[in-house]
Amino acid sequence: MNRRLFTKLASFLTLLALAGCGESRFSYRYRLTLEVETPEGVKSGSGVLEVNAFDTKNAFPKLAERRSGALVKGEAIAVDLGSRGILFVLLTSPRSLEAAAFLPAFAATRAGIIRQRYDYDLYTDLARDLAKIKTPIDVSPGEIPLLVRFRDINDPATVERVDPANFAASFGPSVKLVRATIEITNDPVTTSIEKRLWWLRHVANERATLIPNPPRLLKDTTPVQLVAPSNFTTSNLGEFK
Repeated sequence: MNRRLFTKLASFLTLLALAGCGESRFSYRYRLTLEVETPEGVKSGSGVLEVNAFDTKNAFPKLAERRSGALVKGEAIAVDLGSRGILFVLLTSPRSLEAAAFLPAFAATRAGIIRQRYDYDLYTDLARDLAKIKTPIDVSPGEIPLLVRFRDINDPATVERVDPANFAASFGPSVKLVRATIEITNDPVTTSIEKRLWWLRHVANERATLIPNPPRLLKDTTPVQLVAPSNFTTSNLGEFK
């Protein structure tokens, strides 16, 4: 099963679960900001994402062990580094298709701002506590979802992974990540990614991944070979043929 089809199936099963009885839901928004040091000065970029948490304790209890979770709404965060290119923080990571949805929980728990006292049937309780946080939450490099850049912003096939511990390899000497933070906000969800990546909708209707024809077996692929248009936005871009 390819990655895109798997994502669609997972979303479909989630909707089925939410249609059942006993579910609870809670939504909040957060702003993710990255600051990057360059020889030209510190550059920053940010965007607002919405997290929709759900618990389905009594809905289809025998369908799966996990009965709660979260889905994200929004788009990749862009940090414009001028002539050095644009850094993108995707919505996913190699470990999780919903990395951006769980990022605040991971960061706040690791920082000790909230205590790990929730089980998987109480994720909406965790989300409610996260929404009450008034101070910025520092995000460690290992918690940030997948980072990418393009050798040519007009050619999606030139996408490359960026190592959060080695920005210089992608953007030149003396370029490094200074800080990544999360702040809870009521600001509207950011919706401008297609102004930067005009080809997103076209690629989404043509193929599953930015780099054409990745290896058929998952074990033979790298994370960047699996990067898809849907990793940049949750907006409906269409269907690839």
